[in-house]
Parts: sequence; C-alpha cells; structure tokens
Amino acid sequence: MPVFSPDGKLVSIAVPENRDRDAIWVYDVARGTGRIAVRFPRQFHVLFRPSWIDGDQAFLVNRAEVVSHVVFLDRFWQHSAPGRSDVDSRMK
Repeated sequence: MPVFSPDGKLVSIAVPENRDRDAIWVYDVARGTGRIAVRFPRQFHVLFRPSWIDGDQAFLVNRAEVVSHVVFLDRFWQHSAPGRSDVDSRMK
C-alpha cells in the first residue's frame, strides 16, 4: 500500500523485485517520476508499508520472516550510486 510523505510531495511503496526480495520505491507526485530509494542486497520482504519518519528522511518497515523484525532505514538517499544504497554496506 502506498504512503504519502507528510508534506504530500512523495509516495513510498514496497515493490517486489523478485521472489526473494522487495525494494522501496519513492515517487514524486508532481513530476510523475519514481526511483528506487532502497534496494536490499539479500532476502528481504516488507510485511507492512514503508512509513515516513524523521522529517521525510527515513523509513520504518516491518521485515517479514518467520519472526517479524522492525527495521529503521535512515538517510536512505545519501549513497546514490546505481544499484546501491546505504543499506547495502550495513546488511553484509
């Protein structure tokens, strides 16, 4: 389910990339453009929608596993290299 940022300018949504993992996409409402905000390097399924926190600078998601985990994704946009996110280095 999509979630609007508090200022209403962006929408976040968890999108399945393949059967093993999801990615979090952010769409700019005014421009109609989207980009991957977070791509996980290993198995990761978002159980519930990515919620905007910390002044629209981070997400909080619930990771689906046998045991559910709440995951805080802070400053997800700072590493903008194609196919990489701040999460890549932390999840190894």
